[in-house]
Amino acid sequence: MSDIIRGLVAKGYKDQISGIQRGLTRTAGDREEEDEDVGVPLVPLTEENETVMEDEVFLDFLKRLGIAPPANEQEAFWRIPAGISPAELRNMADGLVLDENGEPVNASKIKMKAPIAPKKKERKEKSKEKREKREERRKEREEMKRQKEERKKKVNKKFAMLKEFVKNKKETKKNS
Repeated sequence: MSDIIRGLVAKGYKDQISGIQRGLTRTAGDREEEDEDVGVPLVPLTEENETVMEDEVFLDFLKRLGIAPPANEQEAFWRIPAGISPAELRNMADGLVLDENGEPVNASKIKMKAPIAPKKKERKEKSKEKREKREERRKEREEMKRQKEERKKKVNKKFAMLKEFVKNKKETKKNS
């Protein structure tokens, strides 16, 4: 597991590893306090976190941790599954601790799960879906940027007209 974590840190995923660690710790605390054992979704709130959730190496890392992929079309997010004890969640979180150089300190505390290899056709379909989603998000961002530029042009045009109106008003007053 140390090598996998090192590879992810090398790819720039240190913050995402820390986020997973915080989620595991928080879930362990919730399960101890509330005696509730439900799956907890890992919701990517930033574009960087969304991007990492498309990286097969990172997703393999999550599987090896025991974090579950979306079970069906109704689930959109990976989940910390029900059934993992608070102690095991804390061990997983402790295993993700990194030193100041990004080296895993306690990776041996993590009990790795064997990855389940998806079928080739499924991988291709998922890959295509991810590319399509990325392209859709890119187009949405471009459209939002274009609309923002249009609004900016309209505001600048109105401001120029107002400026011209004020100038003309002053000239009219001088001439009167």
